[in-house]
Amino acid sequence: MKKRLTSFTALFIFALGCSTSADAQTSPQARAMKELRDRLLTSSPEEVGLSGEDAEAKVWGVLMEVALPSSGVSTIVSLRDGTASLYMSALVSPTKS
Repeated sequence: MKKRLTSFTALFIFALGCSTSADAQTSPQARAMKELRDRLLTSSPEEVGLSGEDAEAKVWGVLMEVALPSSGVSTIVSLRDGTASLYMSALVSPTKS
């Protein structure tokens, strides 16, 4: 389970590092975050590596997003087995001198 979550996190970080686009709506970062969010929200507990009592619980995970105008979106994920992840997409806007 930890290995799957670690691989999932590494893939996410790689996807975030591939772009510096200022347009958050169409950037690879925004698409990667949406795909990961959709994946978690449509997965079963077993698909994210939970088993036994953790997988049988009615609530087995929590996802929270915070959008800040100057720093993009932060997504916090916590699963019933105690794992937690923080994903951040930084909005980079070029400044003119």
